[in-house]
Order: sequence, then structure tokens, then C-alpha cells
Amino acid sequence: MSALDKSELLSLIADLNMSEDKSRQAIACEIKRLVMPLFSRIAELENPWQPIETAPLKVRILTNWYGDIDVKRFEDNAEKELCEVATLWMPLPKPPEEK
Repeated sequence: MSALDKSELLSLIADLNMSEDKSRQAIACEIKRLVMPLFSRIAELENPWQPIETAPLKVRILTNWYGDIDVKRFEDNAEKELCEVATLWMPLPKPPEEK
């Protein structure tokens, strides 16, 4: 059995959902319920940058403003809103393990 890519899987779900058979519609709903969170997680892993509005408070993060990367820590939402230079953020990577 070969693997399906995302568009093929979404097409299969749509085909099942359009069936007059209620059991096929139920299968489509269950497949969609199971795979959509996976698609979201994959997208997040492929591009970890998120809108600055979603940045956490009181945590050091990486910020990105048109390619300029910086480390910031926002103490409150007002401070985050005043930061007009950052448009994206992502968590800092874990430090290397000591050997």
C-alpha cells in the first residue's frame, strides 16, 4: 500500500462524505477528526514561526522582523503591542546536553 499525500487524503474524505451511504459519511468524519490535528502539527513543525500576537509572556523567545532575528521577553501584553519591530516569534531551541 502506498502512502497518500495530503491532497489525496482530503479528496478521499470528500468523496466518502459525498456518498449517500451513511456509514461512508461516518468514516469520512472520523478520518477527518483524526488527521486534521496531525496536519496542523506537521505545518507547525515545518514552519515554527507564529504571529507575534500569540507570543507567550515572561518567556524568552526568538523574534523575527523581516529576517532580523533577536531574543526578547515580553513582560505584559502592552509591552508586546508596543514592539513594532517583531512580526513573528518561535520558542528558543533546547540548550545542548552537557556531556
